[in-house]
Amino acid sequence: MVTDARFLTFPAAPGRTRFSHLLRRLPLALLALCLSACATLQPPRPAPHSQTPAPAPATPLGRETTALHLPAAQSGFILLASGADALATRLWLIDQARKSLDVQYYILRDDDTGKLFLDALLRAAQRGVRVRLLLDDLNVGAQAPLFQTLARAPNISVRFYNPLRFHSHSYLSLAYEYFTDGGKVDRRMHNKLLVADNEMAITGGRNIGDEYFQASSRLSFLDLDVLAAGPVVQQFAHSFDLYWNSASAVPAAALPGWAQTAQNLPALARRLGAAAAAYQARANGGTPQSNALVGELARGSAPWVAAPAVALWDKPAKTRGDDNPAALLWGRFFALDIQPRKQLLLVSPYLVPGRTGMEWLRRMRSKGVSIAILTNSIATNDVLISQAGYERYRKAMLEAGIELHELKPAPDQTPLKHRLFGHGSSQASLHAKAYVIDDQDVFIGSYNLDPRSALLNTELGVLIESPALARTVAQLIHAAMSPAFSYRLALKPDVEGSGSHVVWITRDAAGAETTYEHPPHTGPLLQFGVSLLRLLPVQGQL
Repeated sequence: MVTDARFLTFPAAPGRTRFSHLLRRLPLALLALCLSACATLQPPRPAPHSQTPAPAPATPLGRETTALHLPAAQSGFILLASGADALATRLWLIDQARKSLDVQYYILRDDDTGKLFLDALLRAAQRGVRVRLLLDDLNVGAQAPLFQTLARAPNISVRFYNPLRFHSHSYLSLAYEYFTDGGKVDRRMHNKLLVADNEMAITGGRNIGDEYFQASSRLSFLDLDVLAAGPVVQQFAHSFDLYWNSASAVPAAALPGWAQTAQNLPALARRLGAAAAAYQARANGGTPQSNALVGELARGSAPWVAAPAVALWDKPAKTRGDDNPAALLWGRFFALDIQPRKQLLLVSPYLVPGRTGMEWLRRMRSKGVSIAILTNSIATNDVLISQAGYERYRKAMLEAGIELHELKPAPDQTPLKHRLFGHGSSQASLHAKAYVIDDQDVFIGSYNLDPRSALLNTELGVLIESPALARTVAQLIHAAMSPAFSYRLALKPDVEGSGSHVVWITRDAAGAETTYEHPPHTGPLLQFGVSLLRLLPVQGQL
């Protein structure tokens, strides 16, 4: 699912007079777009091919990895459940890098944490680290000059993945591109990855932005990443190289606006440095440098867990419509024959199983596998069209015997609050993607259980064979499923006895149970709006 809410928020309808004016100007606007396309769609020169350097045992990260004494063919892992840990560990990796940094994200915002992140990358480049930054183009928009300016720094290369034809990203140009080449607009790089010196890496659900690190007063995503060391990091590095060297990755210099950024690098460096210093000053002791996990990493006492693992990703050919299962993440997953025998726990913020997914879930249930799923409620889902797709399958999942939970918009004020995926805000939305299989295996990545992750967007994750990590993630999920944080859904017989309907059940601290006949924390207007969205023929786009 395209998870940037901005993409699905359309401007208010103009008044009749203004609308007529726009209609008169539409032919000229479309002609201008076509002429612009002639100027911008020239095939770019082949981009330089590059590879991630070999692992560097003599670097600080290499020495730390060696000191882990990992068993043969096993990698080391640390869960990053809190936003503070996730941000601080990324900055620590960047600071420790000496050879290379490979950075791949769907979203990288120009906000407080985004500036902190970019400042760290720029400082790494200044000390001689080669930085490759690969961003999906859909969410670049007005930030394109920033990234193009960054690409002028020595040791930094920036590429935009599957770039749009018109880099203005206006509603008009976006609509034009969608209706003339919707397949290209629809296929986005949803991967999230940071690889440092080919020795350590971070992957999971988080993009780079305040809301992903609980640093926003408006919205906090409940998310989950994993820090990795050892052989699986080389697999991640290989996946990055495939994307970086693919035809879909276009250098920043090949896109409009490059010439205008020639003199901007010193000003950008000062702006990022000042923003980073201001962030540190506001943190009042809560800076990344004072983070407890970073301290443990620096001392060599961090809680690493050794386990066999495999990185899984969609091949870049998916962007061009290759639907061969061997090229897709889900195809590679099932090729490993990882099937639940007893229990399956799922966390998917955008949950649209589709016909194929429902068939698989029913088949698992027929084999006696217990299935419990946590997803967003209508009150916490930041993409309502995804909510509409989910509601088509909600009752069917309950009828199949699946235990279904929806996140509450405002968790109760209990001590557990600060352990819920690091959550500390009442304005919360679920964003973690995790799958626990039989308390033996755990998958963490960017993959939602929806058609968009399966067939349109490219995705990335890691499958870890570790009962210890599986149990830890299962504990996080069960905590999030508790009445303090989520509603348990059930089917209640209709009054006339001819069928059933969905109800939402919760309990207070004293154990008193409350049942809601309609989605809690939502009014009839919002429910009606989602009902209308359910009528749209966009099932394959969710």
